[in-house]
Amino acid sequence: MTQSEFEAAYSAARRRFAKLTREVMADIKTVMLDAAGKAAQKVMMSQIDELSDLTSASWLQIQTQLEQAAYDIAATLEDSLGSAVLSGSDRALSITEDYLFDLVGETDGKITRSGIMNMFIGLDRTFLESMVTRLSTDGYTFSERVWRTGTLFQEQIKRVIETGFALGRDVLEIAEDITVYVRYGKRALAKRYGGLIRGTAEWRARIHKNVDYSALRLVRSELYQSLRDASIRSGELNPACSGLYDWIRHSSEDWNCECPKHEKNGPYTAEQVPGYPHPNCLCTVQPRFRDLRQFSADLRAWVRGDNVEYIQQWYDTKYLPFAA
Repeated sequence: MTQSEFEAAYSAARRRFAKLTREVMADIKTVMLDAAGKAAQKVMMSQIDELSDLTSASWLQIQTQLEQAAYDIAATLEDSLGSAVLSGSDRALSITEDYLFDLVGETDGKITRSGIMNMFIGLDRTFLESMVTRLSTDGYTFSERVWRTGTLFQEQIKRVIETGFALGRDVLEIAEDITVYVRYGKRALAKRYGGLIRGTAEWRARIHKNVDYSALRLVRSELYQSLRDASIRSGELNPACSGLYDWIRHSSEDWNCECPKHEKNGPYTAEQVPGYPHPNCLCTVQPRFRDLRQFSADLRAWVRGDNVEYIQQWYDTKYLPFAA
């Protein structure tokens, strides 16, 4: 595998993460729409008191349904995102694995395909455990952020219901408001209300643009952090890589974030690679190759028994401990 082939494969792996994001969000949206339908049913079946508001018993039924929705959303998000992280990191690491497979024939049996495969066994669990245990930039663990995403849905639907009653809408209108908001977002809901509250500070503060935005931010953050982790690990496992990494920006647009500076200040060692800079960051890192002609010459020399320090160090610390 040449460097250009490696870079093409790496670019394809990055595109795969965008597809994984869409797949996870499709799972989440399905659960949210189902939850919205059930909440709308509870609203339509509600009893109204003399103040033209829901009775406490009806509110309790709706609240119970929304609590179940929060649980279902959190459970789906945790399962679906975990599977996506495993799939995406495995795809990124497989590029390095394929590259190393190409070297086997040049090493007279000192390096084997089975030994290379053993180096990669167990890495999926490492990435999953990393996702679960690390703190995000806002100070929450993965489990806490997952649960907050579920409860945010619960809060937003409750606010849609409260807003509907405040505007004097009947239960059938409010039930439809819920499903319209979850399916199409805040703008579509505002059109149903007319011009009474659109643009007011209270409206902007209470109702989020899209009810699944928190989930999208979490999915992007975890998937692209796992891609960065996989990129760093792939560089560490590949003796043809120099040990340096470039920050690859997702977009040339300046979003007033740290990413342009991160790109400018590279390359980095594995220890120096900046942490995840902000929610929704789609930037990645990519390992730099050594001069491949020189690496091929070094590999041949090492196979002959010459001392090539960096290849020997890789062989002793990365390959041999897992090759048996």
